[in-house]
Amino acid sequence: MEVIRLDNVSLWRKTQEEFSYDLKKALLSVVEGKYRQTAKKLVLNNVNLVVNKGEKIGIFGANGSGKSTLLKIISGILRPTTGNVRVRGQVAPLIELGAGFDPDISVMDNILLYGVLLGFSRTDANR
Repeated sequence: MEVIRLDNVSLWRKTQEEFSYDLKKALLSVVEGKYRQTAKKLVLNNVNLVVNKGEKIGIFGANGSGKSTLLKIISGILRPTTGNVRVRGQVAPLIELGAGFDPDISVMDNILLYGVLLGFSRTDANR
């Protein structure tokens, strides 16, 4: 049974430069006649993915290759520009590297601990 499915998912995002572009700079650029359309970059391009119940997958790649962006799409933090995302059940977005993980316990114990902290029962977290 499919629990995660991505069909032709693409995402265009503003460039890092544009994230720091504030209202004052935007208004000044309009007044000075220097306004330009926000630059965007294709960060995910026609991604297709199926994860079945019980499967474990790894997502790896170089810095800036879209790993965190893909996880944000799957968890619903971001919406794709095009394509479809279907998730059966809940996805707990623990995106940032090392966030919430205790290095002194196993991965499974970390997952159980995080699940319980998110309000899942111990039984649900174990599942």
